[in-house]
Amino acid sequence: MLIPRESRKADLIGTEPQMRRHHLWQIATAILVVLLLTTCSRHVDTRDRASAKPTDSAQLTKKQQEMIQQLESVGYLAAAEHGPKRLGLTPAKTYAETKLAKGINFVVSSHGREAYLMDSDGQVIHRWSHRAPRPQKGRHTKKILKTWYIRKAHLLPSGELLAILGFPHDQADLKNFRRIGMVKLDRDSNTIWEYFGKAHHGIDVKEDGTILALTHEARVNSFIHKSNPVLEDFVVFLDKDGSEFRSVSVLECLKNAGSSELIARMRALAEEGNGDILHTNSLEIIGSRLADRLPGAKPDNVLISMREIHAIAVLDLE
Repeated sequence: MLIPRESRKADLIGTEPQMRRHHLWQIATAILVVLLLTTCSRHVDTRDRASAKPTDSAQLTKKQQEMIQQLESVGYLAAAEHGPKRLGLTPAKTYAETKLAKGINFVVSSHGREAYLMDSDGQVIHRWSHRAPRPQKGRHTKKILKTWYIRKAHLLPSGELLAILGFPHDQADLKNFRRIGMVKLDRDSNTIWEYFGKAHHGIDVKEDGTILALTHEARVNSFIHKSNPVLEDFVVFLDKDGSEFRSVSVLECLKNAGSSELIARMRALAEEGNGDILHTNSLEIIGSRLADRLPGAKPDNVLISMREIHAIAVLDLE
């Protein structure tokens, strides 16, 4: 199966010179962070899900509760513009056949809870669709359905599909709704299991079948700011049945590594009222293919990218 580079790393958007500069900056930052993080493996904080829950609302001020609700509502569409009316609804298509790599492509789209296998001519060969019960009728139903789609997906050799569903997480919008963060579908789109954690952005699978995914929780963390809530990211471990059995805090990894420069960036963001201090937007298991190319890295380590503090890092989760 051939997957275009653009499909695998869709979060990196820009012109070619911009992307080249972006990559060079990330690589330069990574050299420092890799050296720091690969020395902290025995100190990495692992925690069960209970200890990673947001601060008890009874202990929070009204302002803090509102800030947490806003953080929990962080979506993937930060801005949008209406296209020129002169374009109408005519679809645009570019087909440069001489520049196209022939093969089968795995594609997800932000219009719905679907994923596809497509040939190089754009013809759909196979389709997966998540068919969940509709939320109860209410004033938020239309909003939920509009923003509920497959954000990221991982295709297994068996034809089964792991998919992260992107939709608003905050309690106010979802009080009558089953908060599904990730699903596993068989090749015929039947639901095998559903995971209700706040999964986002990244997912990968170890050779033994263990699933790694990114989740987040909003809460007050006095290490970063004494009063302003922040959105913390975690790498969670799920077994083949979708049951979470372990969680590692990305923030704790940075603390244990003594990454003072990155911590300072997070504190500055929180002080400004930007609680999305990490925005970890990718996760990839290093594996034997890449371990020899990253100094100090081991196959079980994971590579992550953190947008808000402009850094990539290798984490030793053990």
